[in-house]
Amino acid sequence: MADNEHSREKHLESVGWRNQLQFKDFVTAQEMVDALHNYAAEQLAIGVETAKIEKMLTEQGLTAKDAETLVNTLKQARMQAAIQEGRRNMFFGALWCLGGIAVTSLTLQAAKNAGGGTYVIASGAILFGGIQFLGAGRLHHKLLA
Repeated sequence: MADNEHSREKHLESVGWRNQLQFKDFVTAQEMVDALHNYAAEQLAIGVETAKIEKMLTEQGLTAKDAETLVNTLKQARMQAAIQEGRRNMFFGALWCLGGIAVTSLTLQAAKNAGGGTYVIASGAILFGGIQFLGAGRLHHKLLA
């Protein structure tokens, strides 16, 4: 973390923005904007209703339109992050499943070519990957609907 970012975080904690917003203590408008942004994001993350967050933001001096814009922007960012995480989980699930199928197929073929023998059934990788892929796909579809 950069020194200026670290000092900004220390300043935000020192003025108590997590528990009680005290924006009169901020030196610059950017510090106030950052604190409002962080506070709104934190409230969304813990499940506070959008209307309550917007009300708090307007009480701190934002216009109703700016408060709505800020909350909507944060919600969209959270949605995009969730979609990206879903895609990532789908990718790795498919990778595990296909890897398990490949290991099973290759070792089976090697056993057949040797005239018999043992081979590996990578059921764990296939099952784990399939479940991860399908679960992420279902969530991804739900988020995009």
